[in-house]
Formats: sequence, structure tokens, C-alpha cells
Amino acid sequence: MKSILITGSNGFIGSQLCKYFFGKDYFIYGVSKSPPKKTNLNFFKDHFVGEILGEKVQIFIKEIKPDYIFHCAGNSSIQNSIKDPKNDFYNNSYLTFEFLNFIRQFSPHSEFYFFSSAAVYGDPPRLPISETLIPNPISPYGYHKYISENMCFEFSKLYSLKIVVLRIFSAYGEGLKRQILYDLMQKFLNDDKILLKGTGKESRDFIHVFDICKAIELIMNKKNKSLEIYNIGNGEEISIEKIAELFSVYLKSSKKIEFDNKKNLGMPLNWRSDITKLHNIGFRRSVSFAKGVEEYIDWFKKDILIK
Repeated sequence: MKSILITGSNGFIGSQLCKYFFGKDYFIYGVSKSPPKKTNLNFFKDHFVGEILGEKVQIFIKEIKPDYIFHCAGNSSIQNSIKDPKNDFYNNSYLTFEFLNFIRQFSPHSEFYFFSSAAVYGDPPRLPISETLIPNPISPYGYHKYISENMCFEFSKLYSLKIVVLRIFSAYGEGLKRQILYDLMQKFLNDDKILLKGTGKESRDFIHVFDICKAIELIMNKKNKSLEIYNIGNGEEISIEKIAELFSVYLKSSKKIEFDNKKNLGMPLNWRSDITKLHNIGFRRSVSFAKGVEEYIDWFKKDILIK
């Protein structure tokens, strides 16, 4: 059986990848800074707690030489990157370089999947956004992801590593405890009115985490990879205003929704991905956004409110 190593295996996407590939003829190995939930332990052939380049993890990688490496570890907040760019650079760029350099030396046959972000595009001059658009980040997080992408290009070109760069748009789904959907649930439950940042006209391209996993599996099955870049989205633009209204309907709420009309530093205005490349290898969406939001609300009520 082939093996998959997932860094950041306790994170939102990392944990969902473990769940998705469990039982699909892969040995799954995880690395994270904290132990996995007891309910997730059975997903792993083995799991290590610590930094991705800790001594035990290095020995472990040298021994198993994984067929696939999903590098999910790193920071994931634009706002936190603005507050502490040094920490964001360390976790999103520095560690990625060190990890690539380690893989180059001790597991060069591994296919390396770098989990980048649509944040590398910044505020695009046109929509939809294709992979050929020259990145123009507007946040430390976006810059650091783009720096890491360029390091991936370096190691692919100079050292012949097989690398896939995944520019993920707005990921969501059960288990996500941050960003707009989580914030909306908190506000609808706790606030007298729903006050949100921006104008409401800002838009994102949301993709359910299950569909992210499915897209990655399709890319894994593609032959003759050397260096690939994929937009991971749905090609659908949804405004923040529309999302808030959708929550209002599902929660049967009459609370007033307002926006502060202030632009958020580092946050792009509008996103919609061109997923022609992903579509051409067979990707089709499984979860509509309306259905995904309904499932997210149900999960929140059961998992967050009850606890």
C-alpha cells in the first residue's frame, strides 16, 4: 500500500484529509503540534506530536519515505499575519523551505502537495481568476504563501521534486471554528443585531472541505506530474451579504443585519476562481453551498452548543 504523510493533521483540512483517505488503501501518517482526538486515532498508521522537522519526525520520514506528502501545517489567518508577520513568515515560509530541503535529501521520490491559498492573488483585476494570473498579494499571509510557492518552483526545477501547488479558495465545512461562517453563528446566537465588517458586497468562492479532498484525489491519480498549480474552488462567487441572509433564513432569525462599510486591511474584495483546469481532470462539485451551510449550522448546534 502507498503511504500519505499529512503535516498539520489536526487542522481543519488536515483532519478531513485523514478521514477522507482512511480505508482507501493508503497508510496514513500524521504530524501535528498536539495529539489527535481519540475518535481520529484509528485513521493513522502512526502519528507524531511535534514540529515537522523535530528529530523523531525526521527519523520517521527517513524510514517510511512517504509516497505522498500533504503539507497542511502553517498559519491560516490574514488578520493574525498582519499583527505578527514574523510568526507568519516562520510558520508559512521558513518551515516550508526547511521541509522541502529535507525532502530533497531524504525522500526525493515523494509527491509534495503544498497547501497554498487564493490570498496570493490579492485583489484580482478581473474575474474569474485563472492559475495564469500573476499573483499580487495584499497581506503578509498572501506574500508568505507566494514565497513558499516560489520555493516549491525552485525545488521542482532544480532538484526534480514532484510538486503540486493547491491554491485553495474559501474552505468551509463541519469542524471549522473560525472565519465568516463561525462568526455568523456566534453573532446570530449571542448578539442583538448582526454587525459585520465591510459593505456586504465582498464575495468569496466557497468550497466544501469534502470537495477539496475529492479534488486532491483526482490530482493524485493524474499521471506525469512534475510541477502543477491548481485553483481549488467552485467557480462561484457568493457575497457576504447573501451568506448572512442565508443564515437568517436557516436560523429563522429576525435580527437586523448591518455592515460597518469599512475596508479590511489585507482582505480582498471579490473572488471567483476559474476551475477549468480542475474541471478537465473530472472534478464536479458534490456539496452545494446552500446544503453545506445547512449542514454546518446543524453541526454547530450539536457539537458547539451542546458542549
